[in-house]
Amino acid sequence: MAVLMSYATPRLRAQELVNAQRDLALARQQLWEYRYVSFPRQRRSLDDQIQLAEAEIRVLHGRLKDYRQFLLIGKKYSPVRTAAENYGLELLATQQRLRQLKDDRINLWRISRQTYQIQELDVVRAARRLVAVQRGTAAKSSR
Repeated sequence: MAVLMSYATPRLRAQELVNAQRDLALARQQLWEYRYVSFPRQRRSLDDQIQLAEAEIRVLHGRLKDYRQFLLIGKKYSPVRTAAENYGLELLATQQRLRQLKDDRINLWRISRQTYQIQELDVVRAARRLVAVQRGTAAKSSR
């Protein structure tokens, strides 16, 4: 029974060491993936959507400017007026979407900082666990 116990203990310690090393590697990989892949992808997506909304606003302003001359002489319920009003509503909706996208970009920066700090803490925790396991293995193997 004592032989079986002495065989299992080093094996369990080795498994714990492997698990601690794996956890540290995984935490580092997740931190790298967020910092260099996920966050830039999210930021780029929002920047692209903002750029598109700004271009739509420029186009809609141009269309409304083109309609102004016809609105001065047109009737109250003319198709030209209806089209101009539709462009006006579309412009308003696009401006609101642009404002929301800019707010989302600001929030992304806030959240990314917090997420990055949490992932850094995960790396530190995993590194501390690995050091503790290594010390425990080294102390027990030197006995």
